[in-house]
Amino acid sequence: MVMALIWKKELSLSNMKYIIVTLLSLLSQFSLAETAGENFSGDILGRWKFVEYIYEGQKLPIPNRNLNLLFEFHETKSNRLWWFRDNEPGFCERIGLYTYENETLTDNVVWVNPDNHVECSQHPDMRMGQIAKNKVTFENGKLYLHLSLKGQPLIYVWEKQ
Repeated sequence: MVMALIWKKELSLSNMKYIIVTLLSLLSQFSLAETAGENFSGDILGRWKFVEYIYEGQKLPIPNRNLNLLFEFHETKSNRLWWFRDNEPGFCERIGLYTYENETLTDNVVWVNPDNHVECSQHPDMRMGQIAKNKVTFENGKLYLHLSLKGQPLIYVWEKQ
């Protein structure tokens, strides 16, 4: 698709720069991981969909049934986080580079889709250069992303797609 946009000259110069920087970053990260023999858990690989959350010890359904929140992890150490709502315009999307070791996910945002909905910029997960470190565990085939809300544990639960 990127090549088709370049061919049609519809890809702006700033978008091309993001794509080039992202590709170079991905290649360097992949090379470093290969040569360092990095301890890597394949459990995190694949596409995950946010299905529920746990707050104050209670499992709760997602707050908006129309929300599709997806996290995708690749062997190249890149990931993609994006969301959209059924029957509503707009989306948010970004690409990050990650490491996952000892139940800690470190994620660095390296590209943010310039066509994101205006509300996306309010979310730290959608800001260039944002680095997040969170505990990630697995239970019964689900991914648990441990966060905090008002000083209380907040856990996003994801199912593999």
